[in-house]
Amino acid sequence: MCVSIGYLINKYHNRITNIKGRWLIIIFLLNTIEYILLNKYDFDKQSGIYIFTIPLTITVFIYFLNNVVVTTNNLFAKIGRKYSTGIYVFHILFIKIFNIVFKSLSNNLLYIILRTPMVFLITLAFVYFLQYIKKKHLKL
Repeated sequence: MCVSIGYLINKYHNRITNIKGRWLIIIFLLNTIEYILLNKYDFDKQSGIYIFTIPLTITVFIYFLNNVVVTTNNLFAKIGRKYSTGIYVFHILFIKIFNIVFKSLSNNLLYIILRTPMVFLITLAFVYFLQYIKKKHLKL
């Protein structure tokens, strides 16, 4: 789904206006509240696709595509160019691992808020390691 959203945003990016940072924060908070409520009432939350996941994905894509900071040659742009595909592919694995390892923390608000950046950083480190192994040892 996210690949399709990314494709459509890239195709029609000249028709899309910029997203303000406050919308990114609001939709992130709504997504977090939705996760907390689904978790509290024990609804099926294993899919990870909630009502606010799609708007959050679209908002994040548009915000970062239109933001000057990521269009320059800084750390975020380099990460996006070199590691985004690997992060997209492997983040699901680390979400599943986090769900198993940190199951007792699933109702902890601090964990809920920090889980996304932790999954991102661990996935980034994993993808970096895979590319390092590939480059240095497999000579591909």
